[in-house]
Amino acid sequence: MVKVFATFELSLLDYAGTFGTQKTYDIRNTFAFEVPRLYISAAMAQWAASYGLELALPKGVPERVLRDYDEAVRAFNVGAYRASACMARRALQQALEDKGVSRDNLQREIEEAREKKLLDGAQANLAHGVRIFGNYGAHPTEDLLEPVSEDDAKLALTVLGQILKKLYSQP
Repeated sequence: MVKVFATFELSLLDYAGTFGTQKTYDIRNTFAFEVPRLYISAAMAQWAASYGLELALPKGVPERVLRDYDEAVRAFNVGAYRASACMARRALQQALEDKGVSRDNLQREIEEAREKKLLDGAQANLAHGVRIFGNYGAHPTEDLLEPVSEDDAKLALTVLGQILKKLYSQP
């Protein structure tokens, strides 16, 4: 049977007396407790998403883009790869619109960003990849019922992070 709990021990540093003029302490175990691994996994995923978000992106990224990016990372961390790809796509579109690209469909918005030199050719091609993975996650008729894989979602997040750095690190 698979163990679904992690065991932790809580210990206490207790004053044990003096040895000459030096105070001494003793470690005393107070009690042990078990926590479901699911809770630990969820807490770690939440921490990793927030921590990674703070470290990875420039300060100028708008709150609404950050919320979508954060949700994409959180979805990835719990194995919801289609949801992650959809939210990565949404964050990309929000960022492009924030940078002044005309509100249209994302395919044309990416091309406009290329024309305005917000993205270079390679970045625009990668942005189309984020768009396509997001479409697969959002539209069952487009993915022919194929799932978005972990690698697909990870690539979409990596590309999105690079694009956000490019868009918001400029003067």
